[in-house]
Parts: sequence; structure tokens; C-alpha cells
Amino acid sequence: MEYAGALAELVRLVLPHEYPEFPPSDVRIILLEGGDRLLPMFKKRLSAYGRRELEHRGVDVRTNTLVQSADDRGAVLTDCTELPTASIVWTAGVRPQTVPVHPPVTHTEQQRFAVDDHLRILGVEHAYAIGDVAAAPDRSGRPLPMVSPPAMQAGRYVARQIRSASPGRKFRYVDKGTMATIGRRAAVAEIGPIQLTGFLGWVAWLFVHLYYLIGFENRVRVMLRWAWYYVRLDRPVRSILRAYSDPAERRE
Repeated sequence: MEYAGALAELVRLVLPHEYPEFPPSDVRIILLEGGDRLLPMFKKRLSAYGRRELEHRGVDVRTNTLVQSADDRGAVLTDCTELPTASIVWTAGVRPQTVPVHPPVTHTEQQRFAVDDHLRILGVEHAYAIGDVAAAPDRSGRPLPMVSPPAMQAGRYVARQIRSASPGRKFRYVDKGTMATIGRRAAVAEIGPIQLTGFLGWVAWLFVHLYYLIGFENRVRVMLRWAWYYVRLDRPVRSILRAYSDPAERRE
């Protein structure tokens, strides 16, 4: 969803100035989601807001939609609908490979490894699973979302487990909140009972990302760069849309 929003902003705000010969109306952005809503790790109200903002920015959002096949000509959906396109971005999660020496490993409905309270794979000795491949439970017993914060905390926990060579304390995920940006002045944030959308969510997203940068100088540099991009709609990326022949060749 974040990528689709950024791409829509690029097409709507940058292309008309940088590439006037490339009409934004020629670009069509389609976001396919296999589930019943976007951002399932958020509350339904925040998911609905994210969808509305994307559609307001011209993104065609389709939920409960799966891709059956894809090639250089486009994608074919499971309902046999054909979507001709030259560019496909795949942002799904990953599925763990079968452990050859331990075939009876337990998988969840999402095909993730079932793990215990120490992130050890059930049915396998001396093996851990973290990140998208592990169905580590939260405090309510539901699998943790397939995003970076749980994976980072699980990685640090497993590293300590391996170094200590003893079970130690159980893994407990500390939810510091979840955020997602949609575009300029639009984001969603869920920090405990607090739910933010729109400009407030966007400011919170900016603050958190600046806070976790290492070094005060880096924070100031990134903040100034973001401010410049925001005001000037400038991007340090250029694309070659067509090539002109050499003037010398024209004279010949």
C-alpha cells in the first residue's frame, strides 16, 4: 500500500513537471489484495481510511483478488480476468521451505512454522524460526503480523538464546505501535489505544523515522532533504524515456 501511494504521488505531482511529454493519464495503478481489506494488522477504521486515500489518489484497489499467473504481457487473476501491464511489483510475504530432515513440521493456516514460546520450531530440535516464516503468537495468542518490528525483536531474542545455550525467558513481543504512510499528509498509525490518521498520522510517521536514525547530524540532514522534496516536489531520480539520434548522424 505504501508503494502504491508513493507511485501515485510520483505520477500525479512529479511527472507533469519533469516529463510533460508523458501524460499522467497514461498511467494506471492497480493494487491487488488477496484478503478482504488492506492493512489487516490495523483496525478496520484505519484500513478503510487507507483504501479511501489510495482511491482518492487514483489507485484502483481490488480486495479478495488473487493472481493466478503472470508473464511479460500482464497478469491473469483467479477469476480469469486478464490485466495487461508492462510492470508488476510483487510485495507478498515469503513461505518457508520444508525442512528435509524433519518433514512432519507443523504449519499454520498461513503456511508459517508453528513455534513455541521460545521461537523453537515445533517438531524440530535446535532450530528457531523468526520473521515472516514463523507464527510467533502475541499476548492474545494470534500470530504476529508479517512486518519488520516483530522480526527485529525476534532476531535479537533468538541471538541471545543461541549465545546462552539455555531456554531462558519466554519471548514476549513489545508492541511499540504500527504505522504506514500513504502519501503527502496522509498516514495511519496505531500506538496502543491511540489511532491516528491523516496529517497527525503523517507527522507521527515522520517523527518516528527521524528518531530512529543514528546521529543528530543524520537526522538534521534527512529532515532538511525531506523538507526540500516536500516543498519543491523535487526527486533526485531521472529516467530516460526516449533517445535522440546523434546530430552528426543526422547531417550524414
